[in-house]
Amino acid sequence: FRDKYKRDYYVELPENYDSEKKYWLFVLVHGHRGNGEKTIKGYKKYAFAKDCITVAPSFPCDPKMGGYYQTLGGNSDKQLIDIFKELSKKYKLHDRMMLYGFSGGSQFTHRFAMKHHKYVLACSSHSGGSWGKVSSSASYIPFAISCGEKDVKKSVSTSPMGRLEWYRAFRKDMLKSKRFFTGNVREGEGHGGGPWTKSSTEEIFNLASTGLFPSQLAAFKKELANLDGVSDKKQLHMQLVKLKSFRIPNLKYSSQPVKDTDKEIAAKVKKTANEYGFTKSSKAEKYLKERFQYYLKEVITQKYLK
Repeated sequence: FRDKYKRDYYVELPENYDSEKKYWLFVLVHGHRGNGEKTIKGYKKYAFAKDCITVAPSFPCDPKMGGYYQTLGGNSDKQLIDIFKELSKKYKLHDRMMLYGFSGGSQFTHRFAMKHHKYVLACSSHSGGSWGKVSSSASYIPFAISCGEKDVKKSVSTSPMGRLEWYRAFRKDMLKSKRFFTGNVREGEGHGGGPWTKSSTEEIFNLASTGLFPSQLAAFKKELANLDGVSDKKQLHMQLVKLKSFRIPNLKYSSQPVKDTDKEIAAKVKKTANEYGFTKSSKAEKYLKERFQYYLKEVITQKYLK
């Protein structure tokens, strides 16, 4: 497809696409001088892609194209919002987008999520050559951020610091501002996405799309099992209404060292986090409760009453 800025964007429908089903929009953002055509091919490695329509836009990479997308130049942020709105007319989409970006894509995704949080379900940003300001308005959005242990070079000669140093500075700002995130310095890795970038992306999608951490989701699924075999629509509806008051199990939070290969830094920099490594945030807790109710209404209820 081509948007109003005359830039291409590529769309992949999931296998067994059902036009009556609602899907999440999964946004894959390319690296510097990349494009959507090559980037869209990476969607298949994510297990949750079966519940998503995936889009990979081609963004401007230099002033001749309108600016640098990494810092939301060239109206690249408006470009993505327009794509979301346009695709929402063609397909049944949920209310927010799942964002993923690596390197230059990371620079775009976390800045977009900070500025346009109301469109964002969760954001996975890794190995960025620069990191922007932490926004107070996006304090509830789940972020997964990381950088490779050996990814120490500057992305460009004019950068004030290398990738790893800048990641640590941004993580410090996220902790100081009590933002909702999980982070990692990926051991032994350079500038390349390893297993943690994939697993953390799947983790925050599952969290934000259900409003539940794994142990909480397991408890909820036990309650759902009571619906199996119920054929009477009226009785089924009553059982689903009862699930609205499902008591989500509390998680324990404790002081923990950050995930960092530098043991000195890890011992010095602490975070208050749960067993899944996510930092504590009262605004995030409210957001997750809202996401759970949305999940119950738009996914579970639709599935059982279809």
